[in-house]
Amino acid sequence: MQYIGNQKLLYNTTTQEQFAANTLHCTRQLHYSLSNENSIDIVLFVNGIPVVSMELKCQFTGQSVANAIEQYKFDRRGKMQSLCLKNVCLFILQ
Repeated sequence: MQYIGNQKLLYNTTTQEQFAANTLHCTRQLHYSLSNENSIDIVLFVNGIPVVSMELKCQFTGQSVANAIEQYKFDRRGKMQSLCLKNVCLFILQ
């Protein structure tokens, strides 16, 4: 049995095997549209499914978290975007 601090970790062999079988991937500058050059700075995938997207901003160039929020709200607002990878497409309605 493994512990974190004084807490016993409760998991079984099947859970460990399933967790180990996951494929994690990070993609930089993912272009998601065929009609323009829009891209997402970083996308994290679990087993090929995009689960997190991030916009990077640099405080030294005057950018802030507020700029990233505005970009998500207005640059992609009201549009249906598709993220196509091999034979699978994910459509994001905002």
